Amino acid sequence: MDPDGDCIGSSLALGEFLTRLGKSVQYFNEGPFGRREIKEFAHFFHSGFSREHRRNKDSAVAVVLDCSTLDRIGSLADDVADMTTAVIDHHSSGRDFGDVKFINPSCPSTSLLVQQLIESLGEKPTLKESEYIFFAFATDTGFFRHLGENSQASFQLVAKLVEAGASPRRMYEQISSGVSLESRQHLGMLLNRVESHFQGKFLYTWENLQEINSYGRTNRDSDSLYQQLMNVEGVEILLVLREEEPGKAAGSIRTREVIDAGKLAARFGGGGHARAAGFLSDLSVEETRKQVFPVIEKLLSSL
Repeated sequence: MDPDGDCIGSSLALGEFLTRLGKSVQYFNEGPFGRREIKEFAHFFHSGFSREHRRNKDSAVAVVLDCSTLDRIGSLADDVADMTTAVIDHHSSGRDFGDVKFINPSCPSTSLLVQQLIESLGEKPTLKESEYIFFAFATDTGFFRHLGENSQASFQLVAKLVEAGASPRRMYEQISSGVSLESRQHLGMLLNRVESHFQGKFLYTWENLQEINSYGRTNRDSDSLYQQLMNVEGVEILLVLREEEPGKAAGSIRTREVIDAGKLAARFGGGGHARAAGFLSDLSVEETRKQVFPVIEKLLSSL
């Protein structure tokens, strides 16, 4: 649900590879495809199983990419429940599922796991596959920003993608260009209401459903928001709460060095990466805020 560039790019890269191996591939994701950089790929994906898909389930395998828990695929979970399922993922927290698993939390993107899978079979990614893999990798790493020491293996893999023809400049333009004026105004609103807590170690901002609908769900530029706020001196944790529907909220967590964002999100039923994670709440934004703040205060008091 609510896929990002890594989820979509990894799916398309693996699908392209399986197709050239002679397999019949269908793509599924219930969306929404609200992120600007992935909107152009929405037409590849079915939102659910048709009658024909259900008739052919016995001869098919479901491959789930970039999801750490089964509930992250939404209503599709019911369709794949009785299918042989393979999982490829790199999140640091969640609840394992699937019959066959390729899970490596130390890998910065699921797409690089797809690349390793292709290479393990004695093949090399084609140009199209390389572009999908690079796109996915770049979106999940903030175009290399989130990589730390001991990242040489990732750079070696990415170098092979460039060797195959993937262009870093073209990928950057695809990911970063075409922002709307509304997205800048939306960013300004969220920045303007930021609260600083616990001696500046924790920043918090939020938006309600009316504001989300007013600015448009496709006009978010969350990466710029996270980048701006995590650059503030002394910040260890950033929390953004959004009202997804009346009485329910979604939380996005970013952390700097010590605190694992995925483990923190898991305490509220979510999950994700060590530095970036999220969760869904059946409580309002304000009630979710009251639930999360004491946990963060306790974590920061131990630093």
